[in-house]
Amino acid sequence: MAANKLSPITCFNNIIEGGFAAGFGEQVDEVFAYNYFYTSANTSWVENGEFQHHAGTSFLLREGNQFGNTLDDDTWATHNFNTWFRNYISGIDWGFPATTGPDIEIGGWARFDNLIGNAIGGGSASSSYSSVISVNGNGLDKTGLTEASLMRWGNYVVCSGGNAHCNTTNFDSAEVPTNLSSFGGNSTPFQNPVPADHSLPASFFMNVTAHPSGGTGLNWWKTCTGWTSFPSGCGSSSTPPMPPIGPDVTGGQHMSGHAWNIPAALAWASLPSDTNYPTSWGTLRQFDERVYQSDSGGGSSGTPGAPTPPTGLSVIVQ
Repeated sequence: MAANKLSPITCFNNIIEGGFAAGFGEQVDEVFAYNYFYTSANTSWVENGEFQHHAGTSFLLREGNQFGNTLDDDTWATHNFNTWFRNYISGIDWGFPATTGPDIEIGGWARFDNLIGNAIGGGSASSSYSSVISVNGNGLDKTGLTEASLMRWGNYVVCSGGNAHCNTTNFDSAEVPTNLSSFGGNSTPFQNPVPADHSLPASFFMNVTAHPSGGTGLNWWKTCTGWTSFPSGCGSSSTPPMPPIGPDVTGGQHMSGHAWNIPAALAWASLPSDTNYPTSWGTLRQFDERVYQSDSGGGSSGTPGAPTPPTGLSVIVQ
């Protein structure tokens, strides 16, 4: 799946199996959210994740995705003001089965990026903190601005080696770019003060509030997880918490409870295999939009259920 000169677009609530998402330049004001990537173990080049490959990407929001790796690539040129928020980045990338690589890579010349409230690590690359989150790893940006302008806040990172940022929720003021004066007047407007507290919104682009017990009211959040007959007979369903990923999330299936499976991941796990394709292509699934259902929730308790009918109304016949 590739995007090129289609800005602004939204890639939302998709299942990507045996493939990757790539941006080929000039992506601006895009939202890439709540997508699930699945890749079975194989020896082929099948990358389990998303990357921005060519220049011109800016103001891209990646939110709530569940994937193996993600990067602002430094192959061609710059990326600016991109944000990762509440993603589960596992580090499991079968695109390179004999090697390891960073779970998330902020390439050289990716300036003023933001890495907020994510759960990162757990795959084969989860050794040192810098191997999980690589910043200017190729050393191409000699100015230091890539590293200095990156904001990291509230991430849970699985790593080893004794770094204080490993295996704990990090709200580290030293990782907030509070002073960029040495880089000149073009950079100083984008300094960030240290946030006043550790509170994070449920979403950066949806008007939803936190519902730890599920029940967001979104018409695609409740997901069929057991079929009596596909696609019309749903025997059981699941409603993940909102938000499903983050430092304030508990009880999830991954990352010491900080990450629940998103709706697209729940859907994939219960969909029947599609026998129209050879098994050598992987475990491809049948799909139908009825896997997603309105959870009709969103009340203060977060409990799914239809909203309370209005009372005290009168009818005037015209």
